[in-house]
Amino acid sequence: MNYLAHAWTLGADPSPALVLGAALPDLASVFDRRAPRLGKESAALLAASAPELARGVLAHQAADACFHALPAFKEECAALRAALAPLALENARGFFLAHLLVEVLLDAALLERDEGLARRFYAAMEAAPVALAARLVAEEDAASFERWVERFRRARFLLDYTTDEGAVFRVEQVLNRARQTLGAEGGARLRGALPALRARIRNGAAALTEDPRAAVLDVLSRRPYGE
Repeated sequence: MNYLAHAWTLGADPSPALVLGAALPDLASVFDRRAPRLGKESAALLAASAPELARGVLAHQAADACFHALPAFKEECAALRAALAPLALENARGFFLAHLLVEVLLDAALLERDEGLARRFYAAMEAAPVALAARLVAEEDAASFERWVERFRRARFLLDYTTDEGAVFRVEQVLNRARQTLGAEGGARLRGALPALRARIRNGAAALTEDPRAAVLDVLSRRPYGE
């Protein structure tokens, strides 16, 4: 799941710290690709000084575990991979690109359904305890992590997913970080295919989100670590 989908799974009116915690594993991995993923052990370390951040990390892990196990997710990845094959995007790995597009287009579908989702997400990120998170997850380079999160907030790039041009541009950025590319011609071919792909993910959005949200709300209903 991507940033907005993770925020959506938290339910109504999540705290800013909870929203940041749910985004934190992805923020940290993009900031430093070599860093280990934040998981249950990291959440346990966060719990004493930042319980809402810890709960957000646990929510992220619960959502991703459920999402990636969904038959609907596997079906959509397979369908998008088949749809992309005729585009001859030789410099982008098929499954990676299909997986990425499912997540990008799912965020776009959630934005269509709830126009205030991005506004609430970015407002929460503005109010979240980023300095505390930076000290906890990027201790040796906390200041750089804070600056990176500030750029993330200002860029508002998640809004680009709602246009075909913007979605292709952001997908290409992710591919470049993974040493892949659409290339100019491949980007044009993908833009032409996006309306049909969007419609598919839009129609299947409920099957991709309802179970992860239930899994997250179950995690959030418990007192952390049996306390």
